[in-house]
Amino acid sequence: MTTARVTIDGFATGEASPSWGRFADAADPLAAAATAFVGAKSPRLPRLDRPTLAALVAAHLALEGAAAPASLVVAVEEGSAAADRAFWATARGKGGVEASPMLFAATLPSAVAGELAMTFALRGPCVVVAGPASGGAASALAVPEPCLRVRLRGWDGGGDAFAEVGTPLTSTARPTTHDALRSELVALICDAVRRDPVDPATVTDATPCIGGALLTDSLDVLEVVVAIDRDYGVSLRDGEVGRAVFADMGALTRFVADHRVR
Repeated sequence: MTTARVTIDGFATGEASPSWGRFADAADPLAAAATAFVGAKSPRLPRLDRPTLAALVAAHLALEGAAAPASLVVAVEEGSAAADRAFWATARGKGGVEASPMLFAATLPSAVAGELAMTFALRGPCVVVAGPASGGAASALAVPEPCLRVRLRGWDGGGDAFAEVGTPLTSTARPTTHDALRSELVALICDAVRRDPVDPATVTDATPCIGGALLTDSLDVLEVVVAIDRDYGVSLRDGEVGRAVFADMGALTRFVADHRVR
């Protein structure tokens, strides 16, 4: 299995920390990396939005030395929101006469999948899943293997592109039973809020996440949200969803199990 990730801090494969390496001094490190890695394959680079550039770099790194993919699955957590916002910023004035045709081409969640398929000459099934829970849904799809799986979050305000070749995004090395995952989450919570360890045996599905031995307030919840995103690839940006998920440990465990991508 080959994995790669691109963030605002750079790119990396495996468990290495992201950095821009030889592109760090470039005026635009992401664009410079994309040009160096796939510029010869994609003359469209100058008109692509930043999330798509990040996806291309991540896919290039993941595909190096890997078997040729038999299928492509793309999870776009924020749809085409970044491109939509950029396009409408150009279209608002002067009755739309300054609307950017280059940005308009990216205002579909499937646009990034098209660029990946064309750039890397991918054949076989191509599936795009969009929305906050797209990562978990994409990892559960039955497609021909090896598969190039790309998970993309918007670049606005920080985001990332994660690419993996060969196996589903869900890791079999992590706990698969409900009780084992709940115990792991208890340890994650204690570590995230720097609290003395809580014995998982004392925690049940009915144990409240907030107001008991685990979390004290919304600041603690914020720390745990960041940790869950980091360790499981599960995004909890919707306030209403977050409140329901943190009702008790059972709800939190089920949500992570259903939406995890690693």
